[in-house]
Amino acid sequence: LEANMTAIPRKARRLIRQGEKAGLTAEFGHEDLLPSFYQIFARSYHRLGSPVYSVKYFRHLLDEFKEKANILIIKIQDGKPIAGVLTFFYKDQVLPYFAGSLLEYRDLAPNDYMYWQLMKYGHEKEYRWFDFGRSKVDTGSYDFKRHWGFVPEPLPYQYFLNRIDQIPNIS
Repeated sequence: LEANMTAIPRKARRLIRQGEKAGLTAEFGHEDLLPSFYQIFARSYHRLGSPVYSVKYFRHLLDEFKEKANILIIKIQDGKPIAGVLTFFYKDQVLPYFAGSLLEYRDLAPNDYMYWQLMKYGHEKEYRWFDFGRSKVDTGSYDFKRHWGFVPEPLPYQYFLNRIDQIPNIS
């Protein structure tokens, strides 16, 4: 585990420690944490101007994937949830997929703390790979992942052009 910490760039390590010093705590669970997760996730998406899935969608995901999915909630000292991630586990991979945090607590570095807690959890459960997922170049999530030391790898796409001549703008 210490080798994983030292493999993380200094800035990310500093932010993890900032969250620790602020007294952030991590709680893992399943459907019991769904209300807290959903409130945070929906606020994050609304702040970005993005539509949000219904809470029923997430409940169905948790029901379907059972022990291959969980929710991690990050709380401040008074117990208030400020960040959360719904993660899937596949073969030897940890796949954080849906995440959000409350903007007003950004100075406590809850996202860095949260992903470190998730990496520690994956290590303890003997998963070998942590997959941050894909992001568009020059976006906030892309920059966040790079500051963690992950090297971007272009992913190829294949399109079937059904009765059209060119790929539509899908950005």
